[in-house]
Amino acid sequence: MRVHVVGNACIDTNFRLGRLPSAGETLNALSCEEGLGGKGANQAVAAARTGAAVTLWTALGNDLAAAAIRDHLSAEPCELRATTFDLPSDRSTIAVDAGSENFIVSSWPAAAPTIR
Repeated sequence: MRVHVVGNACIDTNFRLGRLPSAGETLNALSCEEGLGGKGANQAVAAARTGAAVTLWTALGNDLAAAAIRDHLSAEPCELRATTFDLPSDRSTIAVDAGSENFIVSSWPAAAPTIR
């Protein structure tokens, strides 16, 4: 049996903070890292790592971020089926405080090219 996941794949930029900022405030992050994200990609990778045969169906842009997403997914045991649009790939910024509270800001032009 094959699992098909239809969902977003993006580049996440994760900032670890002592606390979340107030409106208009700038804080220095304790750490910052980039990696594969998106609810669809996360589900596909998790299912594939348990041994399921997985295909991820997603939309990607035609940019360096798309190449990074493809590289990250090539290291995982899942098949990628992507539709490519001449738009920027999806990105998210995630701020996480010491208590694991977070906020996420996303830009997803490639995931919704018809919603304009």
